[in-house]
Amino acid sequence: MCRTCLPVFLFLAAAGRTAEAFAFASPTDARDVRFADPPAAVRLLPIRHGRPDDPARVETEVAELLSLGYGGLVVNAPYGPGYLTTTNGWETFRRVVRRCREAGLALWLYDEAGYPSGSARDLVLKGHPELEAEGILVASADGVGGETVRVDLPPGRHVRTFVCPLDGARLDCTRARAVSADAESGTVSVTLPGTADERSRVLAVTVGTVYEGSHASLNIARKAHYPNLLLKEVGERFVSVTHDVYARRLGEDLQAFEATFTDEPSLMTFWFKPQPSVPLPWSDDLAAAYEKAAGRALLDDVPFLAFTDAGGGSSARRHRFWRLVADRVSGNYFGQIRDWCRRHGLRSGGHLLWEEAVSAHVGLYGDFFRCLRTMDDPGVDCLTSLPDKVPWRTVRFAGSAAALNGSRRVMCEVSDHVQRCRATRRPSAR
Repeated sequence: MCRTCLPVFLFLAAAGRTAEAFAFASPTDARDVRFADPPAAVRLLPIRHGRPDDPARVETEVAELLSLGYGGLVVNAPYGPGYLTTTNGWETFRRVVRRCREAGLALWLYDEAGYPSGSARDLVLKGHPELEAEGILVASADGVGGETVRVDLPPGRHVRTFVCPLDGARLDCTRARAVSADAESGTVSVTLPGTADERSRVLAVTVGTVYEGSHASLNIARKAHYPNLLLKEVGERFVSVTHDVYARRLGEDLQAFEATFTDEPSLMTFWFKPQPSVPLPWSDDLAAAYEKAAGRALLDDVPFLAFTDAGGGSSARRHRFWRLVADRVSGNYFGQIRDWCRRHGLRSGGHLLWEEAVSAHVGLYGDFFRCLRTMDDPGVDCLTSLPDKVPWRTVRFAGSAAALNGSRRVMCEVSDHVQRCRATRRPSAR
């Protein structure tokens, strides 16, 4: 973790001190004092998801953190089959929290059993399959007048089939029309109108759960079906089964934490592995809000929304759609965590998914920056360890979000998932 005004590597200044002799500089000390001996909250905080259920080892762990110059820990309740629902491991966890607090170490509370955050492992969806992430899925094929075009249906229930004329390579959405098509065989077949020199696109549209090809199915932590962050009920359940449990279990010890850490929650309507359909977010509430704002059913506007090569006022309709998506993701997920944290004297923090790729921001969040700004301590993920490969530009995203919120505090999760430093044989100095 770091603040924008202090380099993260300054934790090295304190390396080698013993627990008995250690004292961090105060956040109110002069700048040169803080630079030479940074306060705990701006040093590196190792993420430790698990530890032996052995209270006697806590003292060794705390002493090691201090001797190496770390500022504290990012921690969570014990993982395992009884995650957040049993008493196993909680006494050791509380002892870690108390000893870190006594030693002046900073703590962040990690909010998931792996990642992406939002599922509480399986607790949010347990008994509530209706809360699983859903999407509008659009498969398509082009053809010429008189040709019969067949399109395999994406998973889910078939809701629309459209024929949309092509003006060169551009869809003429003003002339798109819904057609009847038999979908019982898993395909739709449409004979296109017009002559052989007129081209059209057939769009087969379904609504259903999304998993294959999404981040939920391809991350390296836990491959599992994921809830729909558009839904207010999802945010409520996540806070209830996660944050409320910490409050009950820890009591006053909850105040040892500076912030919570939510890790890569997102909409699953963005493919990380190519799929034969275009995804769009879906919920009944989103559809109702779109119809109220646009005066048209959301499903009737799919040709305008699913393709960027669409004309006929599609840009304005896409803007309206993604703005409504962003309202729900930022408020129903990030906003509920932020509000809970403020009620309990903590700050909400964490980072979003795939910050480096601006092209992914809309599909994953509707509005990346609105979601980022809904966190008190926004952050980024740095997957590289070679200095000249570090994506420093993405840090400006979190820095800008914090600055617009009137804060200078940001966080950065650092790992070596993409690149790893290895010792190399170097020629002897001459």
